[in-house]
Amino acid sequence: MDQPGSVLPFPHALYVSQPALSRQIRGLEQLVGCELLRRSTHSVELTIAGEALLDRSRRLLRDVDEAVAAALAVGGVSPGEGHHPTVLYLHGGGYVVGSAFGYQPHAGALAASAHTGVLVVDYRLAPEHPFPAALEDAQRACLWLREQTPDTEAVIVAGDSSGGGLLLSLLLALKRDDLRLPAAAVIVCPWLDLALRIASPSDAPLATDEEARRCVEAYLAGHPADDPIVDPLRADLGGLPPMLIQAATGDARLVDAKALASHAQDHGVDARLELFPVDAHAFQLFWSFLPEAADAVEAAGAFIREAAAVHGQRVAVEPMSRQ
Repeated sequence: MDQPGSVLPFPHALYVSQPALSRQIRGLEQLVGCELLRRSTHSVELTIAGEALLDRSRRLLRDVDEAVAAALAVGGVSPGEGHHPTVLYLHGGGYVVGSAFGYQPHAGALAASAHTGVLVVDYRLAPEHPFPAALEDAQRACLWLREQTPDTEAVIVAGDSSGGGLLLSLLLALKRDDLRLPAAAVIVCPWLDLALRIASPSDAPLATDEEARRCVEAYLAGHPADDPIVDPLRADLGGLPPMLIQAATGDARLVDAKALASHAQDHGVDARLELFPVDAHAFQLFWSFLPEAADAVEAAGAFIREAAAVHGQRVAVEPMSRQ
């Protein structure tokens, strides 16, 4: 997918700060029980033990590099060999920032939890590419992933913040065009109210009203904010797949998540709302150190596994019922 909306290739370099690197080295020295680096205020030198470890680690890093290259060949993040990507992920960023590269760790955690590959879309961003560019890229990626997946009906979509809004636009566009819908959706801390009708709590700031308005103006570029394709809270959600909606109790956009859950349920959609006691928007991105975020990612993975199992049972039953 070497076009706008493609998956951004993963560079193999890892960037860490100097204090973080020092802590990593000290922890490694404690683990192996010897000094690896001789440090002073003027220089840092490898010890004999450090040179021996470095020589062996080069072979290990070469193997890791080959494994990363193999993963890049499928254009996504996979928990292991034999896992075809079945989850399409749309990143957040107010439609103006964000990238597939920046979401590698989060996508990897979700892939490990869901036991399936995750494809992160590097869709076009505003203001250079206003609506409907991002939606077109998301739809193109969804159809592409469906073609690559052995079970074409097993695709599941996920997204956070504005990516959650784009996800719903994708579902509504597929429904409008009478195309097959994904099996399920995971919607994380969604930002849906582009018309800025719903006031957020003053003690839970995410962005100023002016910043939010600028993002909306850049993305919509004059397109009506009440168009159901970009305003799922006013759209007919009937027929959409089961969805898991996650939000933080201290998130400024908690109102969006609650409104979506209620609106979806009113239209007969199997919509679950999970709340976590966190004061942060899109807190799931902090899964590596925030327990509630790790729990949320695990719950999302369990929902994806459950949706895949239900889909598999339905596929097994339907051919029998036609005999």
